[in-house]
Amino acid sequence: MPVMKMSPIIYWKDCFDIPIDKSVWSTIDTQPYRRTDDGMTANRDQATFGSLTKGLVLRDECALHRKQKGLYCIATGGFSGGELPPAFYVGIAHGETVLSRLQKHRVKLSGSNVGSSHSSAGGVKHPNTWQKYARERYLTIGGPSDTLADVRFMYGEITDPNQSNKQVLAAFEQAIAQNYKGILEQLLAIFWPNCEITDLTILTSGHGKNNDCSVCSFEI
Repeated sequence: MPVMKMSPIIYWKDCFDIPIDKSVWSTIDTQPYRRTDDGMTANRDQATFGSLTKGLVLRDECALHRKQKGLYCIATGGFSGGELPPAFYVGIAHGETVLSRLQKHRVKLSGSNVGSSHSSAGGVKHPNTWQKYARERYLTIGGPSDTLADVRFMYGEITDPNQSNKQVLAAFEQAIAQNYKGILEQLLAIFWPNCEITDLTILTSGHGKNNDCSVCSFEI
């Protein structure tokens, strides 16, 4: 049986340089997103950090350099006393690195536009669930002052590389998304210790429906 070993929680601010997107989102109350030739993007000027890869820059000392494929979970907001509501996402990296996946999610979280022209989304499509959360985040935090300091993640790898393929990773992803044997609840308790989680937004949608979750075993 494949075993997924999960990392400890890592705050993005401890692993990445994260330039703030200082562009103003003046259309946020009227038409916050627009359609481009390659998907939906935020209806605002290009992010002040520029392109996709410049929004989340990995530091040399971070071990994520070696993570070419695997599973990852992202958590934001939701701490006691905080106004930002909690959100959770689980995804897999296969065919692209964990880093490249996180860079796309960074853009979606802040509702940034990394397209170089009005007809381009810059390689990042903004699904409906992310659009709603990014808008709420922008209005709650105060827009161009968002440092993403609350964002943290865990990544997981199959302990036996010979058992790691896209189908197996998808089964683990589905197990978390569907709370198979309580694994989602266990992860939420790790991300938000001693906190009562209410109004949780699950940003994951449409990931895996026909995988065999019974083959999944987690080491946390």
